[in-house]
Amino acid sequence: MIKPFLLTFFVVHFILNQAVASSSPLRFLTVNEPPASYLDEDGQIQGYVVDIFRSLAQRLEVDAKLEVVPEARALRTAYHNDNTMVFSFSRNAERDQKLNWIGPVLIKTWGLYGLKSFQHDYENLADYPTIGVTKGDIRHEWLANQGLSNLSVNSSHQLNIQLLVRERVSTIAYEGAGLQIVANELDIDPTSFKLLKTLKQQGVYIAMSKHFTKAEQWQQAFEDMQSEGELQKIAEKWRDKIKQQHGVDTQISKSILILK
Repeated sequence: MIKPFLLTFFVVHFILNQAVASSSPLRFLTVNEPPASYLDEDGQIQGYVVDIFRSLAQRLEVDAKLEVVPEARALRTAYHNDNTMVFSFSRNAERDQKLNWIGPVLIKTWGLYGLKSFQHDYENLADYPTIGVTKGDIRHEWLANQGLSNLSVNSSHQLNIQLLVRERVSTIAYEGAGLQIVANELDIDPTSFKLLKTLKQQGVYIAMSKHFTKAEQWQQAFEDMQSEGELQKIAEKWRDKIKQQHGVDTQISKSILILK
């Protein structure tokens, strides 16, 4: 049986934590990973998940100013600060302990990609000379957890693609739609690359720090968007836009865009 003074301590501790969380300013971080979120030619933040996020914020009457930061920094900020929302990120056991989730808002198919001239077909990932990954990206964590020593950890997907073209890395871990879109933006022929190995399919979410003001209302707003057909409309808009601008085919399942 908990002694009265201990019970009082726990109650006060909980109340103080809630008070601190509610007093912390809201902060909204995203990463540069098209088509989910990216900076357009005018330096404005655009993207499929950006549209979902902005609709959520509008429903809740929240003045949400977005910041674009590297993936590792976004996660670190959400881990150690209250009232921080970040997107778009996939889940794993470690992240589940530190974050709460809204979604999924997107489905990605991970693959190992190389130049079309790459002729080797290794059975094991450890046998590839180098695999380019982005620091803080879920594919980096997933591959690192397999004990691979051939990872080349870099600051962005854009840099990984450039290193692949220069043959500074032999392969990269990414998804096909993102590879084509970023290659087009870098004026690199997307047909220069080929899929060497399909890795896995993974959902992508909007994440919140463990203490986030009105978290349940954000989740409910997402469910309302889904039931009212707004998620479907946003997915259809971006399916058509991605096809028109980049020639990339995507699919929609349960009102969520799927990148192959």
